[in-house]
Amino acid sequence: METISAMQHFTEIEISGTKRFLDEKLEELSELESIDKIEYLVELGAMYQSKHPFDESLMVEVNRVPGCVSGAYLVLEIKSNRVVFSGMAEAKTVNGFMAILLEAINGLLVSEFMSESEKVVADFSKKSEIAATLTPNRANALGNIYAMMKKLVLGFEK
Repeated sequence: METISAMQHFTEIEISGTKRFLDEKLEELSELESIDKIEYLVELGAMYQSKHPFDESLMVEVNRVPGCVSGAYLVLEIKSNRVVFSGMAEAKTVNGFMAILLEAINGLLVSEFMSESEKVVADFSKKSEIAATLTPNRANALGNIYAMMKKLVLGFEK
């Protein structure tokens, strides 16, 4: 299977597009029971990875998401002043969180990512109530992944 670079699958978006995407995911999640939410996350992660496989050579410690018990990896490219992340997680539910964030955030201007995305992601996390259906380590994954995204962008700006 050929690995696709993150650069090949991003679309320029604005924060309103991120919010709209996350609102759609909230609506889909709200219609599901707890166990179905977990299955939904697993499916989202699998679908995303089948379309955008993560280069296994990037599964190294420097790209590892801190706080994730099983391996989760994230890399950043900046293209035309827009954030373009690529990532994957070994835990299937965490991979679903990763897929949601990658789809929601890839293509944002760096300035929008830094100034506006945190509130939008925090609102999604709170409203989704997905944490209630997962173990504490899995429930923290969304926040851990987003924190790594922010750290990568801050490091890139220096």
